[in-house]
Amino acid sequence: MEHIPFKGATQMVPDMLAGRVQVLFGAINTLLQPMKLNQLRGLATTGTTRSAVAPELPTVAETVPGYNVDLWYGVLAPAATPTEIVAKLNEEISAIMKDAKMKQRLAVHGLEIDLSTPQAFTQQIKSDVARWTEVVKENGIRID
Repeated sequence: MEHIPFKGATQMVPDMLAGRVQVLFGAINTLLQPMKLNQLRGLATTGTTRSAVAPELPTVAETVPGYNVDLWYGVLAPAATPTEIVAKLNEEISAIMKDAKMKQRLAVHGLEIDLSTPQAFTQQIKSDVARWTEVVKENGIRID
């Protein structure tokens, strides 16, 4: 396989649909609609559990034990933001994300809500940076 460094789904999906690439890794919220229209065929998901919107797709980990490449979205603020403002933002955003209508709107696109604290999210980022830094170094990966 040859790695093709797309700048985003707006380039990647059309190239896949046109047959210029044969396989891609992408976010389920980007690929769900073409899959529903039978334009793309899902092979597997990369997280540790099957997706609620495509439970028929196995995870890569079901074939390759320990495989886990989760995609997450988060809200960040400048590092100097006062703790009380970060706490208030977290409280307000969490309230919005707990709303049934919001959960439903996101679920339609394959997005699952997993609320966290600012401290836990900071730890997640640090852990991911350390993990992927090691992968980059071990494999001699360079920016194209």
